[in-house]
Amino acid sequence: MMIPHKALIDTTRSVVRSLGVLSTFGVVLCFVLLIIAFVKAGKINDKPIHTLAAETIRQQHSTSGLKSNALRLQIAVIQEDWDTIDPLYESLINDSERWIQSHERNESERIGSISHPGNGESIVDLYGRARYPYNAMKRSLTDLERVTKSIIRRAPYIDQLSQSLLTAAVDDLIEQEPNYQEILGVIGELYTQEAKSDLAHSSRSISRSILFLAAGFVGCVSLGFIPRNRSLINSNRDLRSELESSSQSVDDRWGWVLSLSETLRIPFERIQGSLNQAFSKELNDNDQHEHREVIIGSTARALSLLDDVQELATLETQGIEIQSSTIDPRLILENIESKFQRATLSKGIELRVVLEESFPESIMTDPDRLEQILSEVVENAIAHTSKGSVEIHAALDDEDPESAASLLTFRVVDTGAGIESDSISSAFDPFHVGEALQDSGAGIGLAKARLIARALDGDLTLDSAKGAGCYATITINPGAVTAHGSATEPDEQSDDLRLAA
Repeated sequence: MMIPHKALIDTTRSVVRSLGVLSTFGVVLCFVLLIIAFVKAGKINDKPIHTLAAETIRQQHSTSGLKSNALRLQIAVIQEDWDTIDPLYESLINDSERWIQSHERNESERIGSISHPGNGESIVDLYGRARYPYNAMKRSLTDLERVTKSIIRRAPYIDQLSQSLLTAAVDDLIEQEPNYQEILGVIGELYTQEAKSDLAHSSRSISRSILFLAAGFVGCVSLGFIPRNRSLINSNRDLRSELESSSQSVDDRWGWVLSLSETLRIPFERIQGSLNQAFSKELNDNDQHEHREVIIGSTARALSLLDDVQELATLETQGIEIQSSTIDPRLILENIESKFQRATLSKGIELRVVLEESFPESIMTDPDRLEQILSEVVENAIAHTSKGSVEIHAALDDEDPESAASLLTFRVVDTGAGIESDSISSAFDPFHVGEALQDSGAGIGLAKARLIARALDGDLTLDSAKGAGCYATITINPGAVTAHGSATEPDEQSDDLRLAA
């Protein structure tokens, strides 16, 4: 009898649906088995057997330590070394108490079901066999403590009887120690083997559960109960997004490479031109000196550019290490004045530092990083200023509206050419330089300064207009602040580094 087409489809759908239900049930069952296996593994790891194995090993080390201390005490008594006898006696008492407590605890918590596979001797039998050497060592320790206490009480005289009793106690301890250690070694080995067996069984259970779980998933996927089409669509969309992001990243990196190559081309072209002039004709001493200076200066500038690129890459990829300490920020500003004094004099401009009344005497920050930020910003301002001045206004703002905390603020104002307002954001891009400064700098300083300022819980922003100079604002978290004291007189400060009226 032929089954109609519609009936065949319905039957097939029913079979597939039933198989899907079975596969789903199998996946759930595999999850349950996996969870049970992990729970068992956790219980196995928490079993006292692991603790007992470790405690048995520690007991062996304690026994060796007792023997060593007893021998050293015997030698100190023979040599009448009273400076050593007292501490050795105290140590022996403490070690003996811990050793006895550890043995009794391990014996009371022993697992009697474990036995030796060779002779069938159980943990209970082994502790029974260890009772004799343990009791003998315990008596020896008691005698040793009693005799040593008597010797210390009669110091500095040591009679022959006391020495003999001490020697006998130490000899008895040394005689029983190997037997006790041998039994503990067998007990520790049995515990360790049992722990390894439990862990191996747990690992096999987890492996089987994972295998069953993988088989259940394969069954579900093959029967179509996991929406594969939707997954493929999502994967395709994610892949397209990643490709677009990778393409943008590649474009950005090539832009960096292009900017770097254009920046480095200038000093290398100068070096090439000077070398061609040096070897093309006879030169007098003045010409040779001039070309030598060009070569040296251009080489130094190229190396400086490479150092800047390396430092910027390090800051962006490896982060910034901050080492804070309590400092006087006025010393940083004095260093900045001294550092750029020659550059400002050569350009005929003035560098002034103005401290507001709120400026603190001490702050908690990284002095090297703060000076690096100020150096980069001030150097950029001097480079873009051909006449007029560069001023640094320093103050402690009362409160940051976003973090409700005080910020130390440095405002660097120059009378340079300024930049267009729509170009301010690009000023922080690496290798960005002003139109009038294509032959100066790599355009990396501001990018580094902003990274460091943000690492100090602050920021660096710019405000400018074409022909109206530039206004750079540096903020950092000052940490613990000491306010400006009344003992500081204005005439104690330098002419340029002064409090604002």
